Amino acid sequence: MSRAAKKSELQLLQDRIQKFHLAKFPDQLLSSKLRHLGQEVTELKLDVDDDMEWADVFILFLSCAAIYGYTASNLVALAHAKMDINDRREWLPPDAHGVVRHVK
Repeated sequence: MSRAAKKSELQLLQDRIQKFHLAKFPDQLLSSKLRHLGQEVTELKLDVDDDMEWADVFILFLSCAAIYGYTASNLVALAHAKMDINDRREWLPPDAHGVVRHVK
């Protein structure tokens, strides 16, 4: 495999996660994985110091994305594109909960 064709560390991780999930949970639907992801985000919100909760969220996110057809490379490109949009936006002050939104 040429240097240019070498998979990124993120892609290798996503591939590993998908191999595991397909072997252990072959019939799991995207909707159930997304529900599980939401539960893990809730657990993370309750304990942001728990490294394993961060890992759970990341693992499930990459798995959901793969099920829907996104590769790590797609996700990185989309994140850069979205950041380009965010860079051009005007942002409002934080709301009462500290959430910052853009001007519509």
